[in-house]
Parts: sequence; C-alpha cells; structure tokens
Amino acid sequence: MSEMKGRELFGRCGLEVEEGHVPAMLPATRHAVGITFGGTDPAAVVPLTATDLSDRVDEAWLRLAREHDVVDGEGRFLIATPMDGP
Repeated sequence: MSEMKGRELFGRCGLEVEEGHVPAMLPATRHAVGITFGGTDPAAVVPLTATDLSDRVDEAWLRLAREHDVVDGEGRFLIATPMDGP
C-alpha cells in the first residue's frame, strides 16, 4: 500500500496521520499478540443492551489504552504498518 493510500485509509477510519518521532524499537509482534490473546478474563465489560454502547466502548478502550501506555499524554498512538499490504 502506498503512503498516500495508507493516509487515506486511516483518514476514513477517523485517524489523523502526523509526522513526528517514531520509536527506533517498536514492541515485538509476539508481545502485542500476547496481549491480545493472553487473557481469559475480559479487561472491560460493556452490556450490549446499553443505549450508549458506542460511547461506553470508546471510554473503556481509552481508559485501558492509557493504563497500558498505548496512548501518550496528548492522546496519540502509534500504528506500525509496513505499508506494502493490500
């Protein structure tokens, strides 16, 4: 995927691509996948019947992302992609 197509795709997802410092050492894929598949208990629970389901999911995601240093103090986070996919 070209850089321009990647920016367009991220933009359609509601994300803004910023220029800036990229850490020299990104977390190992195994570590990231381990976080995703590692637990058996949910990190957050949101009832499917909640009238504000989307807002509650967003709040839970942001709370957990901040607790685990996924986002920085300004609310930014890194998406690492080789930009050569479909």
